Amino acid sequence: MKQLRLDQPSADVNDVFHGDVFNDDVFDDALRLNAQWIGRKPFLVGHNLAGSDLFQLPRLREAARAILAREESGFAKDAELSLPRWKPAYAETQRLSKAQKLEKMFDELEAGTLTAACKISALNEVDPAYDAVLRSAVRQFAGDAGIRLEDVTWSILTVFITAPRLPTPFHGDFEQNFLLQIQGEKEVRLYDRENRRFFPQDAIEGLCKGDPLAAPFDEAFSDMGTLFHIKPGVGVHHPLAAPHSVTNGDSVSISVAIAFCTKEIDDLSRVHQANLFLRSVGLRPPFPDLSTRRDRMKAAFFRVISGPRDSCSALSRGYARLTWPARFVRDEIRKLRAARPGGQNPSPI
Repeated sequence: MKQLRLDQPSADVNDVFHGDVFNDDVFDDALRLNAQWIGRKPFLVGHNLAGSDLFQLPRLREAARAILAREESGFAKDAELSLPRWKPAYAETQRLSKAQKLEKMFDELEAGTLTAACKISALNEVDPAYDAVLRSAVRQFAGDAGIRLEDVTWSILTVFITAPRLPTPFHGDFEQNFLLQIQGEKEVRLYDRENRRFFPQDAIEGLCKGDPLAAPFDEAFSDMGTLFHIKPGVGVHHPLAAPHSVTNGDSVSISVAIAFCTKEIDDLSRVHQANLFLRSVGLRPPFPDLSTRRDRMKAAFFRVISGPRDSCSALSRGYARLTWPARFVRDEIRKLRAARPGGQNPSPI
């Protein structure tokens, strides 16, 4: 794949776009005007991706096929195709290969009969056109937020295709994020990222080890937070770790999520993972504060054991490596107990 520099757009970037709706800026002036809220509070922003052929079904089908090929090759980093589970015909579709399910999904989309949802992750990993969109968006976002491009450690462009009226459950993402609407409409309810009632410390720690649904939902939250209505050409900024839920409108929705992390965000995640480990052995660590020597040391330790930040999952690699011996012993004990006469299930240790 052709390498496109983040800080210097290629002279032929427009050659990989269909149509001429794309220019060097993805977002409108609302991004600059709300710069003081970037990473702190949600806000609406306009974008110019809704008219691009890149996000219409024919091109998305091509991209999904490329992602499936990358998955099957074993070289995928973040590229992943999460396909719907059809009901009530799930038993029938379960016999289909993933490639057949992909084609079935897009056939239903084109016929207007889709009843489920899918997620096409990291289109930037398989197609330079999407990579150019991502790089342009991150460059613009970083500039308005006062972030140095060399401090951006990871970014991703993901497409969500959702059937009418389907909800997305309450969850959080440990990244800066923009959800941009391409087709259809959505209601997005975002909650205060600083309010530990919505996202307590142990839930954020669970999120940082790879569980986006770590925060328990309380029905009392239903009418809280701030409700945003997005339609084609409009998106909403999700600050780091801001819990949210999404409800699709009355037609099929296509949305683009553009997300990225920085060195500081990565280090905060590493401190949360360190705190999760300390909590597992009975301690009660305070909320992360990178201004303290204690938390800088935690971040440095997990930075070493995690290795390079070369994918989304790489950020939680250190926690998995640290806890692997305990998991191995636990699993071996369970196997031994299960092998006893009667095959009794062991109690957790």
